[in-house]
Amino acid sequence: MSADRFTAKAVIAGMGLMLGFVPVQAQAPAQPAPVRTKPEYWEVATTPDFDIVDFVDAASITGDTAGFRQAAIAEYYASRNKQFPEMHATLLQEYNCATRQVRALQVTLYDKSGNPDPRYGSNIPGRWSFADPNSLAAGGFAFVCEPSLTERAKHAAKLTVPPERAAREHFSATIMMARRPPVEEPKPVTAAPTDYQQYIQKLNSYNACLMSGPGGPSGCGLEPAPPAP
Repeated sequence: MSADRFTAKAVIAGMGLMLGFVPVQAQAPAQPAPVRTKPEYWEVATTPDFDIVDFVDAASITGDTAGFRQAAIAEYYASRNKQFPEMHATLLQEYNCATRQVRALQVTLYDKSGNPDPRYGSNIPGRWSFADPNSLAAGGFAFVCEPSLTERAKHAAKLTVPPERAAREHFSATIMMARRPPVEEPKPVTAAPTDYQQYIQKLNSYNACLMSGPGGPSGCGLEPAPPAP
């Protein structure tokens, strides 16, 4: 191509941009939309006071069991929870399966009506922390970092209802258990001694009385024996 022809094409292209024309470029073929996997929630952890319960979406777990894994968590709070009563949160958690550490990548908190609460939401990854054995994070860690679903089932219970309903049932059951009066253990039943058994007891006392000093039989007061059984 000569220099004059190249210059002319450049001028035409420049004029098109000035007039608002954008050259049409070849576009890549449209990619099919990713197939959304149906959620599969498992109950993995609850607090000692049973006012928070965590569910892991097993279908959302990605990554390598030898390194880092991610999973979606649904966390629900009971009405008696002092910080977030009747609220719930969705979290994207990241787990370091090698070091037993966990951190939150995304957190969204919802109010009682199901609307996001902007005061607590965050898309900034949090700091890594070790999964305390007695924490909610430990329950999620044990489930997410297991290599197979068979092993995961040892640490959790699969839901047959949506997580919000499972949470309500969970909290209602714990309330009923707390209100239930303690079951008293039955006291051992001791049979009343028969007349003959009572006489044997008195006879033993009589013999002890005779051995204790000079009181004589009259002083010890032994009654006639009843008929033997």
